[in-house]
Amino acid sequence: MRIYLVGGAVRDELLGYHPPDRDYVVIGATEEAFLRAYPGAKKVGREGRCVFIYRGREYTLSEQTDIHSDLKQRDLTINAAAKDEWGRIFSLDRTQPDLRDRMLRPVHPDNFRDDPLRCYRAARMAACLPEFSLHSELEAVLRDMSGKTGLNRIAAERVCGEVRKACGCPAPGRFLRVIADYDLTASWFAEISHLRDTRGSFVPNTDPDNLESAVQRMDRLRGDSLQVWMGLCSALGNVSSGDFAPTSWNPEAARMARDMAQRLRMPVAFIRAGERAAGWFRTAIWYHRLSPEAKVDLLTDLAAHNLQERMLAVALTVSEETDPETWRRELRRILSIKLPPDKQALGPESGRILRRMRCESLRKD
Repeated sequence: MRIYLVGGAVRDELLGYHPPDRDYVVIGATEEAFLRAYPGAKKVGREGRCVFIYRGREYTLSEQTDIHSDLKQRDLTINAAAKDEWGRIFSLDRTQPDLRDRMLRPVHPDNFRDDPLRCYRAARMAACLPEFSLHSELEAVLRDMSGKTGLNRIAAERVCGEVRKACGCPAPGRFLRVIADYDLTASWFAEISHLRDTRGSFVPNTDPDNLESAVQRMDRLRGDSLQVWMGLCSALGNVSSGDFAPTSWNPEAARMARDMAQRLRMPVAFIRAGERAAGWFRTAIWYHRLSPEAKVDLLTDLAAHNLQERMLAVALTVSEETDPETWRRELRRILSIKLPPDKQALGPESGRILRRMRCESLRKD
């Protein structure tokens, strides 16, 4: 049994970064032999892979006979590196040159066909390593995989994992850029396939309903994964087949954001945040023009889900007229209004009375 540190951990070490995770591959061991060496290891589900978690670290039992054969099964050349217990580095011929040249290149096109998730992983790597360029070989693979039925068969949890990791990357908008540029949205991100690529004529802040605006919005919101996801879902804020006022809740956009998040099996917090980002987007960026009623509806709903600051951050990426101090002051004002005892416990009528009182407080402000 031979155990190697692999993948992103070795790549980050070679780049001079501190790797957040340390994953291992095990060569030449059966499950029984591994458990004898690591009693207490827990087997976890992975499609067609034998994976164990031991003391917080992931060990994958490889079917390959040696480390070089295992590295040839990897997604990108920059991830095709391993380190043994003595610190010796093993890699493919192209690995270290591609790391030096900052290039994302597939190990082999067949590896993407065998596991289509690697298309979304490549997009996530582009977001996590914004200084790296996509090699023409990777571009060809992604174009070839566009529309392939294999994309539909990926487990939702695996796609969700890549999306959430991408939202935490230094350039999260690049994930959206890649899946849109190479037409990888249909299977899992159909709701955002309408985004128009307007790089040639794009003027910032003039049209939030295009690809470049969504990419820039996500990048400006980096550092908070939930906020970045809201930035992505806010791109649905203009979508509606019916009539709705731009200063009110957009139920169709909210439904689309919810459908996309549920398809990806995102956590409940992401589902709710995405709904509100899409449903309230237009209202939030028009905040300075809203009626007291619209302000109360917006702010109380966001506050109920503790999303007021994140939604404000989303609005600020688009609207230069948004005033954070007015937003926060008026939120404090309406939340300070309480029902008198004789108006409580009246069912829905209590809610209507409280809303009227809060609206009146803003009119007097």
